[in-house]
Amino acid sequence: MITLPPVSELERAWQTRDASYDGLFVIGVRTTGIFCRPTCPARKPLPRNVEYFRTPREALAAGYRPCRRCRPLERSDEPAWVTELLRRLDEHPGVRLRRDDFGAL
Repeated sequence: MITLPPVSELERAWQTRDASYDGLFVIGVRTTGIFCRPTCPARKPLPRNVEYFRTPREALAAGYRPCRRCRPLERSDEPAWVTELLRRLDEHPGVRLRRDDFGAL
């Protein structure tokens, strides 16, 4: 099972609109029932009203609808470092990765 990074990291990525996290998680806003990409240009809700999901599918299953501004269902581009990581895993499936390995990417 794939887990999300720590909430503090997700919140930082969302607050700064860090494009390297786009495609890794989506944000559900409890007060509006909408989910967005971390890079969405819409006004930021209060952190207590935010819920994090690994995929848009999980957000949809939780009852959220996609944002009309950032359109999280239209593209599923992964950041370049994720593409590189997946390529390395395909080439060397037996290699055990550590948290530092992810940071290096």
